[in-house]
Amino acid sequence: MPAPAPVTGHGLRVLGIDPGLAATGWAVVAPGPRKPCVVACGTIRTAPADEAAALLLKIARGLRDAIDAHVPQAAGHVRVDVVG
Repeated sequence: MPAPAPVTGHGLRVLGIDPGLAATGWAVVAPGPRKPCVVACGTIRTAPADEAAALLLKIARGLRDAIDAHVPQAAGHVRVDVVG
């Protein structure tokens, strides 16, 4: 697999994570000439019948693959508020 293109200009390549047990979304964003651009994005899907350990392992592996492939310098996640 070829190495990702280096980040040019100012700013960081950032991995954004939208956590969830059934579907975890992710996107890598990098600085663009006028506005940020999406380098790559995806969704890690799990099966409802899977045990918690299997769900978390699949999510961890999917995020590790995204990090290895796109080499972000920072990461952030969507804050999850539970109202009940």
